[in-house]
Amino acid sequence: MTRVRRRTSLLVVGALALGSGTAALAPSAATGASAAPATILRPASVPGIMARYVSVNNRANATLSSPLLASIETGAAFTMDDASYTVDRAAGNPTLDGKTYYPFYAHVLSRSVPTEHHYPLRFAVASREIPSASDPARVRPCATNSGIFDFVKSSAAAPWRIDLEPYLPVAAAMPDFAVSPSGYGQIVAASKLATSPARLAAEIVAGLVRDSASGDPAPMPTGDFTSGICRLSLLNPHELVAYGPAHALTITFAAVPFKTANDVAYALRGGSSLVLLNVEESETARSVRSNGYVTWAQSPSQPDTYFLPAGRYPAVTESYLQELAVVEPPTGSTFKVVGSYWAMIGAAS
Repeated sequence: MTRVRRRTSLLVVGALALGSGTAALAPSAATGASAAPATILRPASVPGIMARYVSVNNRANATLSSPLLASIETGAAFTMDDASYTVDRAAGNPTLDGKTYYPFYAHVLSRSVPTEHHYPLRFAVASREIPSASDPARVRPCATNSGIFDFVKSSAAAPWRIDLEPYLPVAAAMPDFAVSPSGYGQIVAASKLATSPARLAAEIVAGLVRDSASGDPAPMPTGDFTSGICRLSLLNPHELVAYGPAHALTITFAAVPFKTANDVAYALRGGSSLVLLNVEESETARSVRSNGYVTWAQSPSQPDTYFLPAGRYPAVTESYLQELAVVEPPTGSTFKVVGSYWAMIGAAS
């Protein structure tokens, strides 16, 4: 995770009115999910959940506290952000931003609160960052960054946590969630999608691997790989591999769907679905010379270099997670990647 791809906390600003808790309902007998009594989340409860997340998130970022982070994040979100905490601590940084932490806030623009009768419960929020004039430009390079945040509650005793958090490019249109007049949305079952999340992830993985070899990421357009943190910027396999020859390295790329799948799809107006998923990616560098080595150096200005001790290695593998927001039309025609968030989570020899 680079400094500009850091965890962004949320601030509820006027868009939603703070309401009372949840309404108790009997669990659904047809779901096959947790038999524990569950409650349906009311849309009016979202601001209170968000307020807790904001408070704890900022405290965790300001202290690099993994236990605090674990109380508000899980799945891929926690894996990526805790990896950042780990290398920041190793680099001697007291906060996520270095010496001084600058809280981030965001305006909630839309949300989808499904009428689920069983655990896990979940809801999605689309937000846009609120820049602060007092923040250095390095911590807010994209004044209008947006993001999708998927919250999940695994049991009655568990807190609400974020498990997926793909960013949207600057000036991107917010997802138009299909919601009822009372504010409820809908999760779309995998069996109701033209392309299931598992198959979608497999197609994306195939495109990434193809891109690493040829520069053609079909079925995704090459424009999705445009460099620049303020744009839709997928981790570019072809660019990673092409780095090697000029540095006497051979670089190989690999990708697979995330082993701990927490994919989910939310209904959009017009029949499309917003699918949230993640994939694991890696690049392995080796010297092109016989008996050669890869030199790994550490730099406090680049905390990711602390995933591995400085030294010379026969090969070095860097590991990444990439979260994706994908709009899938109801007819099964070409999907569109609309959001992405990637981070380095490890390095090994």
